[in-house]
Amino acid sequence: MTTRRDRVRRRAAVLAVAAMAVVALGGTALAGHQTSGVKSYTGCLTPGDGVIIKVKEGNAPKSACTGGQTEAHFSGGDITKIAVGSGLALGSNGGDNGEVTINLDAKYSLPQSCASDQVAKWNSTSNAWVCAADNDTTYTAGIGIDLNEVGGERSFEIDEEYLTKNTPDCSAGQFATGFGATGTIQCAAPPTAQGVQGFSTTVGFVILAGETTVISKTLPAGTYLLFASVELQNEDSDSTSNGECSMPGYRTQLIRLNESSGFEPGFTESISMTSAITHPGGPVVLTCEERSADVNVFQATLSAIKLSSLG
Repeated sequence: MTTRRDRVRRRAAVLAVAAMAVVALGGTALAGHQTSGVKSYTGCLTPGDGVIIKVKEGNAPKSACTGGQTEAHFSGGDITKIAVGSGLALGSNGGDNGEVTINLDAKYSLPQSCASDQVAKWNSTSNAWVCAADNDTTYTAGIGIDLNEVGGERSFEIDEEYLTKNTPDCSAGQFATGFGATGTIQCAAPPTAQGVQGFSTTVGFVILAGETTVISKTLPAGTYLLFASVELQNEDSDSTSNGECSMPGYRTQLIRLNESSGFEPGFTESISMTSAITHPGGPVVLTCEERSADVNVFQATLSAIKLSSLG
């Protein structure tokens, strides 16, 4: 007759055998924390007694678990794989098994042994940061700028000759015109703008009969530059045709249109005139005269520009 004590002894024996089978698989005993060569195993956990059977190295049991059995995975190590991201690197032992070392990637690590006044610089040959001398970039003062150094600290300042002081403030409508003996701003209103006034008139065909007014332009009193252009037109093919024109401050010489050249009627000759006058106000007249038949004005323009003064 089997007693309760026999059943307890039998269960303990089964568990001991199973444990021995696990730790003795492959002829190698398993330690709790192996540093390398760590293997993993898979078996089937039986319900009730909690015995692991069908144990096999790898990720699958020796045969499929049945009858309510559950796959159980175990190993003699603490980790199975480590992967690192950007900026980190794994040691020479890798990250798949055993003890794993994680280091900062050299590309992201600055040297800690630089000498005084050295700085970290990137070396593309070694693909790493290295210690090197600072370029010690210096500055030079340009026009209107002073460079000062006090106690190793450098600063820029505006040269006094180029310094614009802010006091006193100019009143509305005034502008800085210079500096007084004490360096204060001198303010004044800008001079009144002198606008340029211009006048111009153009006429078409004008028949001349003796001295004839071609253009009469009324101008206010002032100082003017006058400009005029006239095209005299020949109307005679049998005899010499002569004419002349005048305006205040200018008179042309006699203009011959067809002397000894046999020009056909309709031939024109251009005249340009310029003068400067002080005008009392009123009409400014451009006249032309037919000195011998037949001469007329084909077209004419009179222009005037008002000046502030004549030098």
